[in-house]
Amino acid sequence: MVNTFLSRVEKPSSKTIMFIFATNHPEALDRAVWSRIGNKVEFKLPALQQRKELIEIYLSKHVIKLGIEVDDELKEAVLAQAKRMEGFSAREIEQVMVDFQTAVDDFDSASLTLDMVKKVVDKKVAEYELAQKLEEQKQKEEGYHGFAGESGALQLSKGSLFAEAA
Repeated sequence: MVNTFLSRVEKPSSKTIMFIFATNHPEALDRAVWSRIGNKVEFKLPALQQRKELIEIYLSKHVIKLGIEVDDELKEAVLAQAKRMEGFSAREIEQVMVDFQTAVDDFDSASLTLDMVKKVVDKKVAEYELAQKLEEQKQKEEGYHGFAGESGALQLSKGSLFAEAA
């Protein structure tokens, strides 16, 4: 199956075909696959200001636009949680906001509270830290599967996206 895939990538039937490869685990890609990816673009995880902007977008989308009350003081408290979400992807940040909505529903409330925010973020940070520990343990047990390319060592990290135009 891999050989068929690689031969198709190497010899596209049309000049209008573009292959886009995306992965959160680039170290899992076979060297043969890497050698066929021309242009690589890495999208890094959001920095603090970007996390704050994502929180604003997703808080509005998943909480405020649904009629859930969030006063300005609470909104600032939610934005302050961006510091605790270092290493979170945009998808993970969005899931935190969805979980705020669920917390409000679970308490049969019309408003989000600081206690709900803290509980949800505490839970998500704990889940993230556990996942990080498990990933580190897995890498130690399995060993590193990256390789050095022509320009030296290949840097791989969580949240990478690589693309190629054929």
